[in-house]
Amino acid sequence: MLQLYKGYDEARASWWDALPTNEQDLQSRLSDDLKNNLIVSDDFGFIIYSVEEQFGLIKHVYVDDNARGRGVGKKLVSNAEQDMKLKGCSLSLLSNSVNNSNVNKFYISLGYEPLGESKDFHRFSKKL
Repeated sequence: MLQLYKGYDEARASWWDALPTNEQDLQSRLSDDLKNNLIVSDDFGFIIYSVEEQFGLIKHVYVDDNARGRGVGKKLVSNAEQDMKLKGCSLSLLSNSVNNSNVNKFYISLGYEPLGESKDFHRFSKKL
């Protein structure tokens, strides 16, 4: 099951601690800025994304090692993309470490196309 939290403020947590640990922690991270969203899967994964004017921006995707290969990441990204479309986005953007080739292949398998790379990151886009 997936749960969507609108107004999620990732800045209220360090990047390595992006997922709240309990309901009180979650509520402390919600804000009035509804462009940021968190989707949590009960299959030990989450995605944080924002909805900008014409595009969606995937910021973090995490799936627990024990849940990988079971479609959790695909389900999270798909749900985020559906929400982006409903909000008028025609494009989804993301970036990922150049050192994480398995995840880069994962995004390509979901239809994301490479936009280019810097020293540290690959950038991807997908028409919605």
